[in-house]
Amino acid sequence: LPSGILKIESDIDECIPSDQYHNRKKRVAAAATFRRTVSNDWSKVTLRVMYEVAKEAGIIFAEIDSKNKELAFNPELNTLSERVILFAKKSLLSGHQENMLFDRDELKIIGKYIHCSANWNAVNYNIKSPVISEVAIFDPFSFVNRPDDNWIRTIYNMSGEKLK
Repeated sequence: LPSGILKIESDIDECIPSDQYHNRKKRVAAAATFRRTVSNDWSKVTLRVMYEVAKEAGIIFAEIDSKNKELAFNPELNTLSERVILFAKKSLLSGHQENMLFDRDELKIIGKYIHCSANWNAVNYNIKSPVISEVAIFDPFSFVNRPDDNWIRTIYNMSGEKLK
């Protein structure tokens, strides 16, 4: 992502009792962290897409107040917003659903305005292995709904096999 700081951070816990042979022990943890200011402007674009497509389908809404700052998004997203709305309306009218593809430059722009952890469901494995239980300070977990390369969500079957 173009808008953040990726770091490897570590921590040491030296306050662990010695083992039965009086050997000193310490616990070390390391993690990759990514810090950035999060904007939710891409979600505002997707809200606008849903609003416009629903209007196209005959739903009656009040007009969006252009002075409402909570519904406004960065002007850098205007062209993408118009393109996505047009694509969604065409899909509605044709009755044929397709995935919209974005080029590398568009993905860089979108990447600045999307909250990357949105809808990531953390799954705790609660592994009770003696090695992991002894060493791990934190429970092992996985984000099963995270986006894959190019922001495409990977779909798995019940056996954990990749479908797409």
